[in-house]
Amino acid sequence: MFTIICILHSTVAIACGSSIMFYLKDISVLGHGTETAQKLLGSTPHDQLLIQISNSFAGLLLFVIGFLVFMVAFVKDKEFQSFFAKGCVLLHVAMALWRFYFERRLEDLAWHWPKQVIGDLLLALSWVFFLVYTWREKPFCMDAERFIKRGKKKHYRGKVARLPWKGTLKILLGANLELGNSLRKLPLRSLYGVTVITRATTASAFDPIDRGNNSVSFTFLISGLDTVGNMENQEDDTAPPTAKQQPSSNTPFIPYNYEQKDNMEQAQVTSAASSGWPALYASVLLGAVFGLLSMVAALAVAVPATLVIWITVLVLLTFFGKPRRALVIEGRKITRDIVGFVFKILLKEGNVVAAVCAVLGYFALFRRNSEEPELAFVTRNGTQFMVDGRPFYINGWNSYWLMDHSAEDDRKPRVSAMLEAGARMGLTVCRTWAFNDGGYNALQVSPGRFDERVFKALDYVIAEARQHGIRLLLCLVNNLKPYGGKTQYVKWAWEEGIGLSSSNDSFFFDPTIKRYFKNYVKTLLTRKNTITGIEYRNDPSIFGWELMNEPRCMSDPSGDTLQDWIEEMSAFVKSIDKNHLLTVGLEGFYGPKNPKRLTVNPEDWASTFGSDFVRNSKVPDIDFASVHIYPDHWIHDRTFEEKLTFVSKWMLSHIEDAHYDLRKPVFFTEYGFSNLTNDFQHSQREQFYKTVLDIIYKSAKRKRAGAGALVWQLFVEGMEEFNDDFGIVPWERSSTYRTFTKQSCRSYLVAKALKLTPGNKE
Repeated sequence: MFTIICILHSTVAIACGSSIMFYLKDISVLGHGTETAQKLLGSTPHDQLLIQISNSFAGLLLFVIGFLVFMVAFVKDKEFQSFFAKGCVLLHVAMALWRFYFERRLEDLAWHWPKQVIGDLLLALSWVFFLVYTWREKPFCMDAERFIKRGKKKHYRGKVARLPWKGTLKILLGANLELGNSLRKLPLRSLYGVTVITRATTASAFDPIDRGNNSVSFTFLISGLDTVGNMENQEDDTAPPTAKQQPSSNTPFIPYNYEQKDNMEQAQVTSAASSGWPALYASVLLGAVFGLLSMVAALAVAVPATLVIWITVLVLLTFFGKPRRALVIEGRKITRDIVGFVFKILLKEGNVVAAVCAVLGYFALFRRNSEEPELAFVTRNGTQFMVDGRPFYINGWNSYWLMDHSAEDDRKPRVSAMLEAGARMGLTVCRTWAFNDGGYNALQVSPGRFDERVFKALDYVIAEARQHGIRLLLCLVNNLKPYGGKTQYVKWAWEEGIGLSSSNDSFFFDPTIKRYFKNYVKTLLTRKNTITGIEYRNDPSIFGWELMNEPRCMSDPSGDTLQDWIEEMSAFVKSIDKNHLLTVGLEGFYGPKNPKRLTVNPEDWASTFGSDFVRNSKVPDIDFASVHIYPDHWIHDRTFEEKLTFVSKWMLSHIEDAHYDLRKPVFFTEYGFSNLTNDFQHSQREQFYKTVLDIIYKSAKRKRAGAGALVWQLFVEGMEEFNDDFGIVPWERSSTYRTFTKQSCRSYLVAKALKLTPGNKE
């Protein structure tokens, strides 16, 4: 859109500039008439020549400006585009004001300057539209079903207090059709609230009272995040409320039920609790003030003055207010245009003025989102991650392929699309590879030799993540063969004639190989991003570092070799980068030095890999523990219910060890469910996801060490060739999408509700 507007403006400027330079007389006659043009062009040949030269130079400047705008049209930097657009708005408004204060004093231009003022304001309005178009979204989602008890004729009904100035608002807005219902239908939220609109496909899904075939149920939730309510007493927030759990004045959610019959929409309010209503009323009142000013101007001054007021309002809203739009879920369709949805409802009632003014008020009330979110470093305080002094619970995902795709121009857009989609789902952390050793698109071509093209691809990944407010957990090497891993390091050493053992586990103890790895780590951590200009070790958009993906040293089941490597490498990383958190990258298996926990392992083989969850995670320079969850790969000949039982036991055991023994957060950095089993069902995968996320949520409510989880793995459309048996495109199934967005909202809410207690401080 920026390119289109720039080309439009440049075309106008170049055409006008060329006309002024070569066809000054014709342009003057066309714009002002013959009589006025003769006065403007001078009465003597000398005066005419001076005026022609002066105007020709002005035309040349206009031509140059148009050419410069044409070149600017192809600048892709979003921050520059926003800055440039705001400057153009101010420029055109200043030109309009100049015409108003100076040109209108000339009697000969009395009928011409208003047209040019309108032209200037229309050009300014085009840039305002661009700024509105580029408003950022920060959605969260909650499930409407928790408020409705299926199969029973029971709703929580209440009345919304009527505004004492309701009649006054009717007069101010000029509304004559159901203004009261219009106010109630506006799905606005408080300054830091959450709005979710869910439209059921059938009435019976959400409306047990009326099951008519012609009825469609709408459920609106208005939530104020500043009021979290009594979350500690809710054991399972996915269950419908019982009689003892009726909404109180502190409950942050308001469900609305709308029945549509014979194309008529009527409102029924099903709860009276609200932290969102003050913002709703304030928004509509603000819109009413704007509407009143415009109507007074229209009656007393004329149309041009009305346009000036409305344009001024839009400019102010652009610079000082931005809405945070929410998700609109209609059956299986998920969109984000909440403003359009509000417009549609109000316009169907014929309440045009209320629609326009309410939406304007909505824009004006909400604070701006910055073009690039300000990120702070994630720190650790006891068993909690912290950001700006507040607990930070993570709902995120794995996309190992980001750097590899960023190195190819035809696949690069997938990276931005994936990060944008994650941000829209409320996800906060993405785990990805910061390595590719040897092979195609290798970052490290040989020991100490790097491909700058691929390094710039990693720069792009980090910069894009920063742009979307996503933090990255970057893994430094693979235990497995894909993307090189420890096998490639051993191969490099062998090619140099270094005598090695027959096992790839030489990676963990050979001095030369350890030197290779340390050189790579130092190069990576001290890398200066070519896009942001920030060294990796100083970039808060990096959540932390992971030493290795799923480290195993099967040549030494005692675990001593791997333990020595972890201690040495973690100290080396911390000697370079003290800003970021560090983890090992473990699968979470218990070793022989923890005999009491061996029964928690999926099977006996898990204790023979040379790793030990507790021992490895106790290393002083390791900031948090990491665990993976793959029940269908680890255990066999079990029913689905038995696998879920294992998942619960596996997670709770690690949370307990992290909380009481390690005194560190535990981060479940991979969890996945395969679709290659004979009896695979999507509902089972979603139940597995919910089991994992519910345990994380309940751990957070109890201030335990469970710090978050990252699903393995997410893709965008068109990546079938990269998909393993765990990958998903989350928006292909609305139920899966809601599962993740709901967890994002719960994570935010519980972090906001919790206060740091002395017992959690180190």
